[in-house]
Amino acid sequence: MLALAYCFLGLQLPPNWTCALLWLAANLGALLLSAASPSLAAEPEVVRFQVGDKELHWTVPEGYCPPKGQMASLAQMMATMDTQNVTVLTLFACEATLTKLDRYILVKAPVAALMATLERDQFLKLMEAEFDTPAFKAFLDKDDTNVAIDKGMETLFGAKTQTSGKVVPMGMDDSCAIMGGSMTMQTQQAQVAIGVGGCLTTAVGKAILVAAYEGYDGPDTVRTLVQRSRDFALSIIAENEAATN
Repeated sequence: MLALAYCFLGLQLPPNWTCALLWLAANLGALLLSAASPSLAAEPEVVRFQVGDKELHWTVPEGYCPPKGQMASLAQMMATMDTQNVTVLTLFACEATLTKLDRYILVKAPVAALMATLERDQFLKLMEAEFDTPAFKAFLDKDDTNVAIDKGMETLFGAKTQTSGKVVPMGMDDSCAIMGGSMTMQTQQAQVAIGVGGCLTTAVGKAILVAAYEGYDGPDTVRTLVQRSRDFALSIIAENEAATN
């Protein structure tokens, strides 16, 4: 089950890259691109996405939109950074452009669990146990991740960067295994800081990670994003499990 825990984070044990933070880096990289994209229309809608053999749906939260045009291309580029998870849904702030991408949502599913069906309480117990293992803690303490992010940024965007910060487990509740943190990326032109909060859970028996991102402005940013990711995850669960309860 340790491998599944790493998959949810998008992580691979060294010497391979740590994919969860690499897809975070890919998102940060969008802020470094020079061209602008037209704003996205703020039209509320229901999106559908596939997790293994289950089709899920979700009413898009206010202020977010599915990517179109160049933003859709960027979403695909971001997804390639993570080889351990399938990015089943990307939502950007409706006003997002390639040079203004500071608020977005990612929903991911671990490749290793796509065919599995897991009850939520069982899954959360397993995740809680893995969060507490020495191997997992030792992995989070390593300094390799930020170096891997910088390598990934250079490969994907041709950008020289210096990255600091980390994303770590922040506890459990009856619905989520909680992740949160922040990353700061320094380039020759600018410094970019972004916060993230994530809820690892299941919906209709399928394991998912719902992650919310926003520009980092201190510890309150992470607390806000953790709550936001939890609220988003609970709404996905409610919309998809209502018919089965």
